[in-house]
Amino acid sequence: MSPPGPTEPKPGTFEAHLAALERVVSDLEGDALSLESSIARYQEGVGHLAACRRILDAAEQRLVELVATPDGGVAEKPLAVGPDGLVDAPPSAGSAAAKPKRAAKKPSAPGDPGDDLPF
Repeated sequence: MSPPGPTEPKPGTFEAHLAALERVVSDLEGDALSLESSIARYQEGVGHLAACRRILDAAEQRLVELVATPDGGVAEKPLAVGPDGLVDAPPSAGSAAAKPKRAAKKPSAPGDPGDDLPF
């Protein structure tokens, strides 16, 4: 087996697992494989899919959301992966950065169109 060329992704990367998964799907869509070979390829595909999910989960854990601070600067708000997707991460014990709070919206005067922005 030759080392990966300049266009081939490095082994163990998300891109390599995704490319291998795409090859498995392509093989399974064809009719050249026997039943036993199809089952073996399917199992291989499940392994690549699991690896892709692990890599994506790790990447999501590293995500942070940039938020505006009251003084006009930018702060990082860590995010975590919850059962429904990305959620605000709980503050870490050593974290000095406080989560910026949004100012309460002033009630508009009657007849004043006010600010129609949802945020």
